[in-house]
Amino acid sequence: MHSSASYYHISTQFVNGNCKPGDKKFGILNLATDKPDGFKPDRQHFILTVDRSGSMGSYERDGMTKMQHIIHTIKNMMRYFVEELQDTSIYISVITFDDRVNCIIDKALVNNDNIKSLVSLVDDIYPRNMTNIGDAIMAANKQKESFTEEIQHTHILLTDGNPTDGIMSHNLLKECLDLSYRNILIGYGVDHNMYMLQFMSNYDGGAYYFVESAENAGNVYGEILHNILYEIMKNTVITIENAEIYDWHTNEWGTELNIGSVPRGVEKIFHIRYEIPNEDVDKVICLNFNYKKGSESIKDVMPAIGPDLDQTEEDFDVTKYTYRQKTMEILFKAKNKGHGDYVFDELRQEIDDLMKEISGVMSTREDLNDTSCPNYLFMQNLRDDIYVAEKSLHSRHGELFLGARRISQGDQRAYNVKNLDSMEQNQEHDADVSSPGPLPPLHKYRSTGAYQMSGAQGSPYACSDQLHMMRQCSQAPDNNN
Repeated sequence: MHSSASYYHISTQFVNGNCKPGDKKFGILNLATDKPDGFKPDRQHFILTVDRSGSMGSYERDGMTKMQHIIHTIKNMMRYFVEELQDTSIYISVITFDDRVNCIIDKALVNNDNIKSLVSLVDDIYPRNMTNIGDAIMAANKQKESFTEEIQHTHILLTDGNPTDGIMSHNLLKECLDLSYRNILIGYGVDHNMYMLQFMSNYDGGAYYFVESAENAGNVYGEILHNILYEIMKNTVITIENAEIYDWHTNEWGTELNIGSVPRGVEKIFHIRYEIPNEDVDKVICLNFNYKKGSESIKDVMPAIGPDLDQTEEDFDVTKYTYRQKTMEILFKAKNKGHGDYVFDELRQEIDDLMKEISGVMSTREDLNDTSCPNYLFMQNLRDDIYVAEKSLHSRHGELFLGARRISQGDQRAYNVKNLDSMEQNQEHDADVSSPGPLPPLHKYRSTGAYQMSGAQGSPYACSDQLHMMRQCSQAPDNNN
């Protein structure tokens, strides 16, 4: 194990078993970040840009509208800032947009003195009219003006549809973004334009999230806030010598992987493989970590231990990642081959075979009978991904759900899409048209199979601090709301 500056540690492990020269041995690279004593988040300015077009008045299963859920989430966020971040200056701007743009909260420092007035301002938001995303982005850009002291700006935009007014071009909309700071783009429900938001967020400071149901919006905002407030490494790039590292984006093995931002208190696992050398050749794996900590650019160079070729006893804590590797490869294939009118029988067979293989492992290992066991949660999460991959092949909304699961698995996000109603039932809603009232209750799944998705709030990769903030942002309304 190697540590650097007392805030992260790395280690490598490899699957056991006999190998001969030329074989490629699978292993994992473990990056674990610490929770430094006295850590204090930097001064922050969160610019929340919220779609208030007519479709945000649509009712969800719980009888609340989309707009009511988002208002509730924003109020929870502000209360968290006041209650748990008293020593950090947190500014917030709230911009709403339909075919007009309104700045509801203008660069307000959130504190005990103004929290009630800020909450009341958010309460007054209501849905109306069309969707002008371009004007909303340009209004958000102006919010960073007038700050004279150093502060970190983050723009979080949420929309549930397509632009229906103003700029329509994806290229022109991306040009509207101020790429000097983070832009987090959230697609809400199945009617948003996934391709547009993914394209616009495809840069070092961008990210795309999919919220499949209103009750889970707080979980997504909670993870985003945690990762920004408690970031200790950003623009992180791993390079490896005498081995290869897997890139889930491209489904390729190479010598470099961009992992972006890393918060405190998390564990990130990356897949590596090592070609067994001839006996007279000594190949030591070396790692380079390039990242920024604050405004400082850092390069750490460190050796990593190669595999123990004499060890043959299985270590399931490493072996389980071979199933994750197979799952990520299946998700990539489903994304790139599993859509359109053609039925990909070969891919469907691969998906079915992998599901049976993982289910077989889970049925034969006693420790995987405990549904609270971390290894059970890990393996069940893989089964969920495989299930979504199969269902995505014949669902109009499949690519949305498949893409979200794939990003969560690859990036090891804390939140994972798990409500599959819209994918399995192929419900259709007209964009920017409100439903007349609460939708009728529906069966959770209408597929022919009896598979049940995991119900955990977070993914197996969520740390306790991430889960805490997700709970804070998604806690249920009360009488004082």
